[in-house]
Amino acid sequence: MNLAPLAIQKFFDNAGNPLNGGLLYTYQSGTTVKLATYSNASGTPNTNPIVLDFRGEARIWLDQTLTYRFVLAPANDTDPPTNPIWSVDDVTAAVTFVSLTQSIIGQLLYPRTA
Repeated sequence: MNLAPLAIQKFFDNAGNPLNGGLLYTYQSGTTVKLATYSNASGTPNTNPIVLDFRGEARIWLDQTLTYRFVLAPANDTDPPTNPIWSVDDVTAAVTFVSLTQSIIGQLLYPRTA
């Protein structure tokens, strides 16, 4: 068995309150080039930025072959954010047994850079 992923991600402001209407930007790792995320396993794309609901929540699924940069910003920030709450680089999706493909196994065993 594997641990269940978080079905819904929850985000907070600097005071610890749910980030109602907050913005989560998703980029290619190390850049400000936007990169798609999805709201379900079927591949329905999220908006970018993802607008958090009144509880500060969003459904976020990632492409397992890509590496992301997440930038969390308040609802009134600009695109790209000038006053982010935080930024995290090198975010990847967990690889599960079911999702392993020849391509993913090859990248794990024989990683290459451009």
